[in-house]
Amino acid sequence: MVSSKTWSRRLALAGGAAVAAGGYWALRRPGGNHTNRIPDAGTLRRGNGAEPQTLDNSMSTGTQDDNIIGDLMVGLMTEDPGGKPVPGMAIQWSTTPDGLTWRFKLREAHWSDGVPITAEDVVFSWRRLVDPATASPYAYYLYLIKNAEPINAGKMRPNGLGITALEPRELEVRLERPAPYLLRMLMHACTHPLPRHVVMAKGRDWARPGNHVGSGAFLLKEWVPGGHVLVEKNPRFFDAANVALERIYYYPTDDYSAALQRMRAGELDEHDRIPVQRIDWIMANLPQIRDPLPIFSVEYIDINHRRPPFNDRRVREAMNLSLNREAIAQRIRRVGDVPAYNLVPPNIADFPGGNSFAFKPMPLAARIERGRALMREAGFGENNRLNTTFLIRSTAPGPYRSVAAAIQQMMAQIYINISIVPMDFAVFLAQTHA
Repeated sequence: MVSSKTWSRRLALAGGAAVAAGGYWALRRPGGNHTNRIPDAGTLRRGNGAEPQTLDNSMSTGTQDDNIIGDLMVGLMTEDPGGKPVPGMAIQWSTTPDGLTWRFKLREAHWSDGVPITAEDVVFSWRRLVDPATASPYAYYLYLIKNAEPINAGKMRPNGLGITALEPRELEVRLERPAPYLLRMLMHACTHPLPRHVVMAKGRDWARPGNHVGSGAFLLKEWVPGGHVLVEKNPRFFDAANVALERIYYYPTDDYSAALQRMRAGELDEHDRIPVQRIDWIMANLPQIRDPLPIFSVEYIDINHRRPPFNDRRVREAMNLSLNREAIAQRIRRVGDVPAYNLVPPNIADFPGGNSFAFKPMPLAARIERGRALMREAGFGENNRLNTTFLIRSTAPGPYRSVAAAIQQMMAQIYINISIVPMDFAVFLAQTHA
């Protein structure tokens, strides 16, 4: 089984092949009222892709969750408009000469219910993340912290994690190895402090409306499944004076064509994807709502390499060789993507480039022929084709189906027959995480 996934500000460790990276077009209504809807300067109506699955940042796995969590919670570090780390809950930090011990000084701040935010909240949150009982899909993210990996494997208790509250607002973190990139990692939603007093009282229901307590610019007010998530300005946010909006509505918009129609009707103010099949029409008729933006994102194929035949490196290598990344990025998606030959998007700050797949300079025809040879070595051929399924994360018409159809044709050249299986996003997550 193979599936199509997206990396976005997350570390993708896939046994598969990167396809495209680096850019997209958002849709945003310009200033001024060009629809019949009466504008509300304090309200943003945002198309948010799939229905969110959770607002527990220890458990979230998709950008549709993280978009909302980013407005509800703040990590030790947050990011500036260029994606670089800047102070969040931490206002000072230092590290020892060997790079193995870090200390953080927290700002004086409060949870949205008025309870002070302390270093103990951070300790509790990170222990919860690596606790095998939590079953967080991002527990591995903290493996660079002392003892995190054996704790997650059930070999140690969570209180053995290398993190200590020295004072109510002072934190010490001990690492397994030097990590000069630690500050960047602490922008990730899974590391954001949780309200210990609420999680202990409410358990896994802590992130539901009525229970949720946050540290960010907004408060969770409503979550109507299939309808919207509503957040409103948090008066206790440490920088509330500079928050311009009063509320944000997040609408599930898995069908990009339908989202475009809602944009035109004035029901949405922005949507972070466009229907690729309508690009030419949008460029000709709605140039004012296009907003080309870089995104820290990689589209990739995830392969279950624990089972045959994908446990055979030759099969995986053949698939990787035979992907026509240029065709997918430039002729199908056409939203500013660049062909991906590694897992680091080209617009990551301070990334020097390089480390591409060795076959990148090979002509496509030579790569396909090499892929066929590898498949024959693995026991496949024209009269013994590999049959497999390809899961895609949407049932709506749009880019996932278009790209999947192209990949289906590409794999057919190397004796692989793919059956495309569109799935509702929640079902897709359950299937690929099983």
